[in-house]
Amino acid sequence: MHLVGDEPLEEDIEDNYGSKYLQWYDSITEYYRRTREMSLVLGLSGIDGIVVASDRREMVQAGGIDYHRDNVQKVYELTKNTGIMSIGNFVGFANWLLYYFIHKLLPKLKINGGDVSELSKAFSQFLKSQYQIYSEGVNSNWLVLSENLIEFVMAGYTKEGNGQLIRFTNAGRRVPFTPELLDEPYYFTGKNETAYYLMLKQRQEQPIEAMNINQLKRFAVYVITETSRVDDQVSLSIDMMVIRNGKEIEYINQEEIRQLTNEG
Repeated sequence: MHLVGDEPLEEDIEDNYGSKYLQWYDSITEYYRRTREMSLVLGLSGIDGIVVASDRREMVQAGGIDYHRDNVQKVYELTKNTGIMSIGNFVGFANWLLYYFIHKLLPKLKINGGDVSELSKAFSQFLKSQYQIYSEGVNSNWLVLSENLIEFVMAGYTKEGNGQLIRFTNAGRRVPFTPELLDEPYYFTGKNETAYYLMLKQRQEQPIEAMNINQLKRFAVYVITETSRVDDQVSLSIDMMVIRNGKEIEYINQEEIRQLTNEG
């Protein structure tokens, strides 16, 4: 299958600051060389849907001092019923890959946007093509791209109605960004030691795959909140969405998140 995205991203794409994509891309190298690991992102697949959530903190180290901001998006709507999580410490480039795929490439592809399996194949080919293009160049941007973690996890349903979490990463892979269907019904990354502990404790009472949407939402908020208590690289600012088979993505508003936090 040939993708339009098999060529470098050289279109006249405007970023949020009004500059051209390539001008922005050339300017981010030094900044994102200092960006530390994105904090906490998770996906939970239960009996009636999938919950994806993240905190919104990004840590940056400059001059030996740590800085942070709490307005970083890590959870995105890929299609109206498929979500995707952006993970890693090369945040800017990863998010621009997502922007290009979602807004420029995906509308041109003749695929079933409601089938996470089909979407994963197209997204993987796009990522591989871009990785290959930049690996052939000798420049500082490629060094940053190859030395830093870029990872995505797609969440959605197949046409048969099977919920799936699919991972794409450049870390430790002979062929970067090959789709990996996760065996477990959960995914945690970043500052995840507390998350795994709480998940193991939860499994003693009820496994993730047996939980309903409301239980998954409460558990996701609980995990992020408890992690923030012990790790200042995780914030209490949370993004969350719910994915159900055959239905459009539901964004969980901040008022409901506050209620879930108080319930926890």
